Amino acid sequence: RKHFYLKEYSFFVFLFFKLLNLQPSDMICSAGKFSNAKPSAIRFSPVSVAKPVKTQALRKDGVKFAGLTNSGLSSKAASSLSPSSFLNLNSLISITSTSKRLNMYVAAAAAASSKTASCQISKSRDVSFSQKPVSDALGLTFHHEDLEFYRKPDVAQLLDSEEDTLRSGDPLSHGHVDSHASSVVSTSHVSPPLSSSKKSARPSHVETSFRVWAPHAASVSLLLKERNISIPLLRHANDTWACRLSAGEISAGDAYAVEIRTADGRTVVRRDPYAHSADYDSHWCMADDPDSFPWSDATLGRGPRPFDEYIIYELHVGSFTPEGTLAAAMAKLDHVSKLGFTAVQLMPLTEHSDSWGYNPRQLLALHGKYGSPADMRCFVDRAHALGLSVIVDVVLHHGAVDANALWEYDGWSDGGGNGGIYHEGAPDTQWGRAYAFWKSEVRQMTLDACAIWLDAFRCDGLRFDSANDLPGDLVQHLTWTLHQRFPGRILTAEITPEDPRGIKELGFDSLWVHSGYFDIIQQHRALGRGHHGGGDWAEGWNLPRLRTAMGMHFGFEWPTQCVKYLLGSHDQIGCRKGGAWYKDYEMIGGQHRYPADQYGGGRHDPAAVACVRLWYGANVAAAGLPLVFMGTEVAMSGWWNSDEADRRMQWALADDEVGNNMAAFFADVHRLRTRYPALRRGWPQTLHEDRPNGVLAFERQGVEVANASKEVQTAKEEDGEVRREEKTIGEDGCRIVTVVNAGRGCWTDFKYSVWVGWGVFNEVFCSQAPQYGGFENSVSNYGA
Repeated sequence: RKHFYLKEYSFFVFLFFKLLNLQPSDMICSAGKFSNAKPSAIRFSPVSVAKPVKTQALRKDGVKFAGLTNSGLSSKAASSLSPSSFLNLNSLISITSTSKRLNMYVAAAAAASSKTASCQISKSRDVSFSQKPVSDALGLTFHHEDLEFYRKPDVAQLLDSEEDTLRSGDPLSHGHVDSHASSVVSTSHVSPPLSSSKKSARPSHVETSFRVWAPHAASVSLLLKERNISIPLLRHANDTWACRLSAGEISAGDAYAVEIRTADGRTVVRRDPYAHSADYDSHWCMADDPDSFPWSDATLGRGPRPFDEYIIYELHVGSFTPEGTLAAAMAKLDHVSKLGFTAVQLMPLTEHSDSWGYNPRQLLALHGKYGSPADMRCFVDRAHALGLSVIVDVVLHHGAVDANALWEYDGWSDGGGNGGIYHEGAPDTQWGRAYAFWKSEVRQMTLDACAIWLDAFRCDGLRFDSANDLPGDLVQHLTWTLHQRFPGRILTAEITPEDPRGIKELGFDSLWVHSGYFDIIQQHRALGRGHHGGGDWAEGWNLPRLRTAMGMHFGFEWPTQCVKYLLGSHDQIGCRKGGAWYKDYEMIGGQHRYPADQYGGGRHDPAAVACVRLWYGANVAAAGLPLVFMGTEVAMSGWWNSDEADRRMQWALADDEVGNNMAAFFADVHRLRTRYPALRRGWPQTLHEDRPNGVLAFERQGVEVANASKEVQTAKEEDGEVRREEKTIGEDGCRIVTVVNAGRGCWTDFKYSVWVGWGVFNEVFCSQAPQYGGFENSVSNYGA
């Protein structure tokens, strides 16, 4: 049993401490050395051990060109073609047979008979078709054939002997192998390795191909805005329409759209569902060439970050800066890096109809107001240069209620508002219509909507919003495939309530754990303090609940499996009701607020800010990956809402006294976690619970310490004192004890004691230190 000073609302960290002082709102950490220790292996955070999928020879089984054989149209195929099909096939086709392999070259194609007001139909001589097969990837694909590091899958072009049908594979496809709905995104099958030192030696003009899934269309054309032409697409047997264009027909940044003529004679103009960028107010999409971006060595030479090193800063691009763009946010990344965060998590980036990003209009297009795909790549590259990983929030379980670009996509609907091919047979959710996950094409698009961030934008991880609203078998397919293609990338998820089966059965690396946030605020309400005071929910200090918040929830097996945000995420801090009351937050007073308001009177209330430091210090020392929402680091008051100018990120607060003190606190507490691996990987164990005074102590220790603790029992007592041989094994082997004083009590002259069993400790951190805005005359435990 050791004695120390305690300050109110405080958090302390010790290296094997002896005598301590505690004051209100203290968070103290200590670390120590121990006797007769034998070094042993430190256990590292589990990272996906799945091996990358090897590129295999692929057989195309769905690309049929109207039943053409080497002798022309077979009678069986010809009888199945409609007059409109013959119009679209009015082209010169040359076929050569060699050892049961066929090569088809489309030399020219006649224009379709339909016209639009916005695009004039070109004549066949105005459209230059490439004499190469069409890519399997849906959307618009740029083919960089002369890239030294480009790995071409060995795709055979095979002849189906039963149907005498030409099946053509494209050895230059950027996408996944599935012929029904492969991605425009370059996947890890064909993308350059991150360790490649090659930079952007790209040709200015490359060939392109385009493919779209439209099973109910009578004809489909590709509209090119800059050239003011319409290019007819050929129909394939897997309900896709495709063409391949020669170099110069379309370049990155050019606008394009899809024109569909329905069976009943209507003409509709649609976006490319696989577009990476689109004009918010129209159907025009902007061509994106992912391989043309000049990535720096900070990205090309980057390996996966160990999961235990993640310290996450969550931000909303649209309200992080006054401009609300990725370019402006990139200029502020220094702020995040200097505070010691190791990752930024971006709220949803796909084009959305709401202000927060959780109502996606389509699944692969970057929100135009944030910037271009090139802006996103610049943001990621700059983050990597600063040592920051990038995690993207993905929303897959429903489409937008307003302006859904996929609604009745090819013009077909059953007349009952089923939403067409992307929503057919899907249920309504409280946010919007779910997708038709029973279709292979939709499931593939969902996978591609995840892979785009890890491949085309080279991000480091994903956060799956409301993953429990996705079919379990789909989630398993997504996590398994993504781990196979992108080993070492972190996949986190929101599952409410948090359930360890999300790790064991669904395949996520980590789950968001929000219960600790509510438990802590309830403890403050229990004592009649904070923004809300007491109430019917007040139950006194429930330290067993805090014990769980600091340690591991039942069923979780490793600290990195939990993402903890004891100060709140966008869900707890964001408010769309102008600060009004929420029924589902009744247990904590019903309001969404920044923690400085939840714990008191805002950023100018010293006790409230002390509580912010206390609980974030505890968050960093607790088992799990810490996460903070933007603005918390400057002790913002009120709530966040991107639609209210005074509720967006307030950068002026970072430069005042409170902001400077908080910056020093965040930088130092993060440095503590970096310095002592036990705070990242050590197993948690509760040592002390003082319910009347609201004091809790717990430790984190690694494998070396656990082994050594058994050996010190052999120490013998001499002259009434226990004598032990001290042996230093390095900071990896430190035993870290954290003391949380969430009460109002204050003890000095070493009058408060905590049982720790054994060890000699030194204080290494105190959240109430003067440099953080704590008590100027506080008594320190340094050297105690």
